[in-house]
Amino acid sequence: MPAFHSFQSAQFKPQLSASKNKCAGGLQSFRARHPHREVEAYSRFANLLKFFSEIPVLDYTDAVAARFEDLKVSRLRVGSMDLKIAAIALSQEGLLLSANLKDFQKVPNLRVEDWTQ
Repeated sequence: MPAFHSFQSAQFKPQLSASKNKCAGGLQSFRARHPHREVEAYSRFANLLKFFSEIPVLDYTDAVAARFEDLKVSRLRVGSMDLKIAAIALSQEGLLLSANLKDFQKVPNLRVEDWTQ
């Protein structure tokens, strides 16, 4: 059975000690004050891209959209994006891994665990 991750962790946020400059599309570029810091920043960025490229992305199908609509109609006090994540996990009969047990435990029949504890 598949396990799904809900990434809301600080460990996935880039930690760059450089000045930020806005560029097209709202993206930010980083200019390091020292060349070795820039090399380290690119290395961390490459590792982050490699990590995320190895995670399979599940499709948001018509069946998932229908399950999401059913969850919305049930008027759970859970955010829309969390309900979409729950709908995907439910459609795959999977285990959702998230530190957000408070919200996800409100979703009927959703198996959710927090492995950070």
